[in-house]
Amino acid sequence: EHQFSGKFFSVQEWDRPDEDFPDVKSANAAKQFLGSYNGDKPFFMVYGLWRPHNPWTAPRRFFDLYDPAKIAFPPPGYDEDDLADVPEGGHHLSEIFGTRWKGFGDSNPDAWRRIMHGYLACTSFVDWNIGRVIEALDESPFRENTIVIVTSDNGYHVGEKHHYGKSTLWEKSANVPLLMRLPGRRHAGATCHASVGLIDIYPTLVANCGLEASPQKLDGRDPSPLFDDLATEWKRPTITTYGEGRFSVRSGQWRYIRYPGGEEELYDHRSDPHELTNLSSETEHAERKRFFRGLIPTRWEPSLGGRKG
Repeated sequence: EHQFSGKFFSVQEWDRPDEDFPDVKSANAAKQFLGSYNGDKPFFMVYGLWRPHNPWTAPRRFFDLYDPAKIAFPPPGYDEDDLADVPEGGHHLSEIFGTRWKGFGDSNPDAWRRIMHGYLACTSFVDWNIGRVIEALDESPFRENTIVIVTSDNGYHVGEKHHYGKSTLWEKSANVPLLMRLPGRRHAGATCHASVGLIDIYPTLVANCGLEASPQKLDGRDPSPLFDDLATEWKRPTITTYGEGRFSVRSGQWRYIRYPGGEEELYDHRSDPHELTNLSSETEHAERKRFFRGLIPTRWEPSLGGRKG
């Protein structure tokens, strides 16, 4: 057994009732609403989940889905020398939260594997909870006229780039699941490889619910034409930021990263999906880097009471 310190840094099988978890309580409430609502007005329901955020605690049966000895280890994309071609700005982000994880990871593979087991168990726990809510929707009168969107706030490293957690500009942290189900749409269950962002969710709902958009200028764009034709040309890039001067851009097969001091990273996901080789120093990519630099926002709007990373 490997127990870690602090309530947020533990991995534990749970043998008490499922209802001890807020994710289950909220799913139960969502199911009850879908089974009892008889109003004549449209509804907007948000079902939020805590997992797979740490602590990695879930009912034991979800841990039992995985044999720790058979979990791919180290995780795909881990490279002992991965930070050798990463600039100082990337090293800084890699170190965020790092002091809390001393004593495992590279230096303690058993504890590292335990974390991966807990993360997988919690992810399956999430899948089960979402499935219960979707089943309730499909058994209700609202199945054919309800838009469903499933997404998350950030991705997560479990050792890649020598990092555990979020707060980076690499793919593992910046990429999130985004599933959309629109009534009457084709290509159900298909994967679209266009780069869209969470900023595009609001205009999607406006366009498909017949709503009046906010009068302010929107940076998001309705991606629902992609649901009609997955091959629709979509050249719009997605931008991620983590504090002033720290940006990444994902466009097609490329991810470009820029730090406050002008340091850069460039990865070709077609040949390097785990971002192991930084191509920013290769002269053949000079024009591509100029293109991506032109996409970086030039004005930073200071937050009110926000924190700096």
